[in-house]
Amino acid sequence: MKAIPHRLPLPAMIIACVALVVALGGVSYAAGVLPKNSVGAAQLQKKAVTASKLRKNAVSAAKVKDGTLLAADFKAGQLPQGSKGDPGAQGPKGDPGAQGPKGDPGTAGAPGISGYEIRHMTGNTFNPGEDVNATVGCRYGDKALGGGLSSGQAIAISSSVPSPDGQWWYINGKNISASPTSVAAYVICAHVG
Repeated sequence: MKAIPHRLPLPAMIIACVALVVALGGVSYAAGVLPKNSVGAAQLQKKAVTASKLRKNAVSAAKVKDGTLLAADFKAGQLPQGSKGDPGAQGPKGDPGAQGPKGDPGTAGAPGISGYEIRHMTGNTFNPGEDVNATVGCRYGDKALGGGLSSGQAIAISSSVPSPDGQWWYINGKNISASPTSVAAYVICAHVG
């Protein structure tokens, strides 16, 4: 019969086994030696216990100390709304503001117009290239505000101005069409003031 050689364990294997025994022994020691409720908030590092590490319903209302939760710890609509408070006292009346400076009364406006009227002078016929000179007047007391010539053909107006007293309108022009045309003068009149 052949003898089975007996080998000793390697040093690395011995160290690994000792480390395993120490690690398991430390947990067993902590579980057996630490008194109940001896680990509290002071012994835990910040953020060491998270929601994922807690068993469902592990923290209940009975386990939360009264007066430790704030309104910010609740979702919107979870807290009942309180009753309406009494209205506050009315504040003091404010000081009246200073009155601004009195405005400038301004100047009187320009006189208005009334009795607007357009007066026409009977038309005359003018040949091509012939000068057209016309004077049209307003009723006594009215003023000439504007004037001109009207025709079925092209007329070039060289001047259109009121008389110095403002009662008449002078118009000068020329028939620039290729045929004779009838031209009538007109004046725009109104009572001013």
